[in-house]
Amino acid sequence: MKKLGINEELFDYLRSGELTNPFSDSAQLDDTIRDIVKLNKGIDGKNNTLTGLFTLIHNEVKNRVGANKNNPKRFSRTAEEAYNSMEAIDVNDYAMIFASLARQLRIPTTCLYAIERNDLKNKFEGDRNDEVLTKSFCECYFDNEWVIVDPEKGYIKENYNPELFTIGKGQNKKEYVGYKRALDLGKKRSLSGMRDYEKEQSRTSYFKTRNMTNQEEEQVM
Repeated sequence: MKKLGINEELFDYLRSGELTNPFSDSAQLDDTIRDIVKLNKGIDGKNNTLTGLFTLIHNEVKNRVGANKNNPKRFSRTAEEAYNSMEAIDVNDYAMIFASLARQLRIPTTCLYAIERNDLKNKFEGDRNDEVLTKSFCECYFDNEWVIVDPEKGYIKENYNPELFTIGKGQNKKEYVGYKRALDLGKKRSLSGMRDYEKEQSRTSYFKTRNMTNQEEEQVM
């Protein structure tokens, strides 16, 4: 997966996907984010449009991800439906909502689907095919560079490699392998359908990651 550029990608990722159509009044959203930035202390010393958007979403949408592991609706909602429910039942809900609103704020934004590096290995070498392991991130063109953001946790990372990146803090700091970049998932999916989609899409990433692991082991030896 290539790193993003600043030519056609900027236009491409201002568009809406099937599941991330705009659902808010853009002018009102713009005003709300400016007010939040003005009043907020920010996140990790940063106080800008992205952190304001994190704050807005987390004020409006409660995190119910942990309690909904087996919820059949996890991948079968639009950004608008997830936002209006006031509950995120999967991290993908946060990514879709964030992407939809960010594009309304004229920020080019992707949805980047990734799997924790260890889980990717288990998916193809172990017995964990029954689980949906996807973690959904966003990439935003902000302040003249592409950054990756974790809409669920509020992390922002600069200078990242979409094929293998580390994000988070403390015990939440993990290494992820990006396997799909898009406007969103393209259509609503069932849990079983998402498992099949994820395994199909991430197969190439698995072999790349395995090669990375072999090269690292050879360097140690």
